[in-house]
Amino acid sequence: MNKEDKILQRKQLAVNTSLILLHNLVKSEHNVKYYRDPKVNALKWLDVYKRSPDTQRQMSALLILSYIINSDSEAHLIEDTQGIIDVLVKKLEEQVNGQTNEFSIYELVEGLGKLAVNADNRGKIIEKALENLQTVLLVGNEEERKAAQTALENTGYDPKELLQDTVERDQIVDNMKVTDESDKCSTAVEFIQNMLCVLEQSEDYHDDDCSQVISAIYDGACKDLTREERKVVSEQLLENNLAGILIEIAENLLETNKSKSVYEDDCVFTTFIHVLDLIVFYCDASPLFCDYIASAGAVQFLFGICEGYYSERKNRLEVLLEMHESQFGIDRKSVV
Repeated sequence: MNKEDKILQRKQLAVNTSLILLHNLVKSEHNVKYYRDPKVNALKWLDVYKRSPDTQRQMSALLILSYIINSDSEAHLIEDTQGIIDVLVKKLEEQVNGQTNEFSIYELVEGLGKLAVNADNRGKIIEKALENLQTVLLVGNEEERKAAQTALENTGYDPKELLQDTVERDQIVDNMKVTDESDKCSTAVEFIQNMLCVLEQSEDYHDDDCSQVISAIYDGACKDLTREERKVVSEQLLENNLAGILIEIAENLLETNKSKSVYEDDCVFTTFIHVLDLIVFYCDASPLFCDYIASAGAVQFLFGICEGYYSERKNRLEVLLEMHESQFGIDRKSVV
C-alpha cells in the first residue's frame, strides 16, 4: 500500500469511528441538544453520510438521525433506502443466536424501534424483525425487554400479551455478575488511575510515553472487559476526569499544525485511534460517561472530523474534474 492510500484508509477509519461514537453519544437524551445546535450542522452531515457507499457509515448516520429528528415532522429523513434495516435485522438475529457480540442486543433493538417511526421502515421491520423482537421481549434482560417493548409499540403491536415474568431470573443473573466482576473492575480502575498519573507528567501527547500509556489502558483495562464491567470502570473514573482527559488528548492530536502527523506517523495515529476506541467502549457501556464526554465538546469535535474528511474528498474530486476538463476541453457549465 502506498503512502497516499495508507493515509486515506486511516482517515476513513477515523470517520467511521467518529460516527460510531456519535451514535453512542446520542443514545443519552441529554445530548440531543448538541446535535441540534446550528453550529454543528448535524442534519447536513448525517444526510451526506447516510448516502455513503460505505455500509457502516450509512448505518451510523441513519441511526443517529433516528434519535435527533422530530418524529412528527422529520420522519422522512430516516427512511431506509439503502437496506440498513436488513443489516440490523441480520445482526440482531446473529446476536440472539449467540453468533456475534459486535453489537449489543439492546442497541440493535432500540435502533429498530427508533427507525419504526417512519411508515415505510415500519413495514420492513414488521416483515423481517418481528420474530426476533418477540424473542428479546421474552428472554432478554430488563433493559433489552424495555427496548423490545418500545420497538413493538412503534410498529403498532401490543407487547403486553407476550410479556412473561422473568425479572426475578434476570435479577439473580445480574447479581451474580456484579459479584464476579467486582475484583476485575477494581483492578482495572486502580490500573487506569495509575496510568492517568503518568499522563499528567507527559509534556506532549504526541510522544512515545503517551502512546504507551494509552495502549496500556486500551489493552489492559478496556478491550477485554464486558459491557457491564466497562460501565462500572468508566463511571468510577469520572471523578478522575477520564472523559475530559481523553477528549483533550484527541483534540490535541488533531491540532492544525500537527494534523498531518496524526495520519502519517504510525505511533501518533495508533494513539489517536486508541483514544477514540476507549471513548467508544466506555460510552457504549455508560450513558453517564456519554453525558460527560458530550459536555466536554465531543459532538462538535467528532462532526469536525466528518466534515473535514468530506470537504477534503470533495475538493480532491473538484481538482480531478478540472484536470479532466482541461485535458479534454469539456466545460462543466455546458453540460446539462
